[in-house]
Amino acid sequence: MITTWIILKDNKILRSCEARTEKEVIATAKFFGVTDYDEIRNTKQNNSVTKGKDIREYDSNYILRPEIDRIIDGLIEAPKGKKLNAEKTELIDKTVKEKIDDGEIELSEYEIYDEETEQVRGKKFSELYASKLLTLEDYINNYVKPQRDYQLDWVDLKKCNALNLVKMSEAKKTEWEVYKQALRDLSENVKEVKDDVTELFPVMPE
Repeated sequence: MITTWIILKDNKILRSCEARTEKEVIATAKFFGVTDYDEIRNTKQNNSVTKGKDIREYDSNYILRPEIDRIIDGLIEAPKGKKLNAEKTELIDKTVKEKIDDGEIELSEYEIYDEETEQVRGKKFSELYASKLLTLEDYINNYVKPQRDYQLDWVDLKKCNALNLVKMSEAKKTEWEVYKQALRDLSENVKEVKDDVTELFPVMPE
């Protein structure tokens, strides 16, 4: 009777073949260059097993066991991003931190894991500066000046437009001029990096 035979080495399936006798299996193994093995097993049935798998992944009928059982027994790894729950009864999603620690998520030098939100985010200005990924000059030119210019335009449009200036006292006009000049001078006076650029702005008149 022709049955399925399995050639094993340290529980790993090196090859399977259909044969009548062990002698035939040995000849087949030799033909395919399989000489270093420690067991030839007759399944006494016709079935299909996968080369390279651990024989313990199969049940007594040589049917592949459920994935979670094989993971629990340490025969295979859990799928990427998954882990066994505390009770070892089901697979659950790993946390972002666990994915980072396990090398499943790689952070770029511009990213950081936020302990508070438990998520990955882009580094803030201060963190980029501390990491030497942002210079004070680039911070001023690329972030401070554009927001400063926007603020100046907004002041002229909303606070110091012609309609408002007609009704404004000289003292109040002076306040606004001082404020706008402080904004214009801002780029020359920035000595530190703030995450919120507007914290660098002078106090706006009421």
